[in-house]
Amino acid sequence: MDTLHYTSYTLPKQAGLALRENIQKLHVYADESGGLVAVMFCKEAGFRTADMKTLPSKEAIKDYPLSNETKKHLLAAKVEEKELPKIKVELDAYFLGERKEFSMPMKLYGTAFQKKVWEKLLTIPLGKTISYKDLAGKIDENAKFYRAIGGAVGKNPLCVIVPCHRVLPNDSVKQRQKKAKSIKTFELAEVGKFGGGSTLKQELLNFEALL
Repeated sequence: MDTLHYTSYTLPKQAGLALRENIQKLHVYADESGGLVAVMFCKEAGFRTADMKTLPSKEAIKDYPLSNETKKHLLAAKVEEKELPKIKVELDAYFLGERKEFSMPMKLYGTAFQKKVWEKLLTIPLGKTISYKDLAGKIDENAKFYRAIGGAVGKNPLCVIVPCHRVLPNDSVKQRQKKAKSIKTFELAEVGKFGGGSTLKQELLNFEALL
């Protein structure tokens, strides 16, 4: 049986109020070598209020939008609560606007297709966005399966770290291209669906746009 380390991460007080109110906490799992296995929003619908303060229940993990492989790994592993200082340092730096990329190792569990999509998400720089269709084009020149991309993006096990929030609906990208370049912030109607809620996605995008 594999052992995973778990910690509940709280955003620093100096982070923006809107981010702190919308995110509050993150559930973080890492393997014994420090490789990130899952980073999940505590406010996701699958988590009860009590779960925002303690180790998530098996029922909450089953309900959370993760890849089946990630769920199986989390549910089968022996989980120990432990401080993860290196991860906390990088997350603090990101939410304080001092870090644009993460250097933490990752251990992704998913299908070959899902992993390919997640790897492409990692190439989207902070402050930039991409449409589902254009993301599909980076994986396959025919770009005929962009709807399947949405499923893989939605099962991303490392929220914030693997920036699935930087993928927008196709129509939103087209509309933004017509706007003045000086308009950097995002309206709620533009961002599309998101596991942590559209408001949270909007806050993350606006936070990054202004860095």
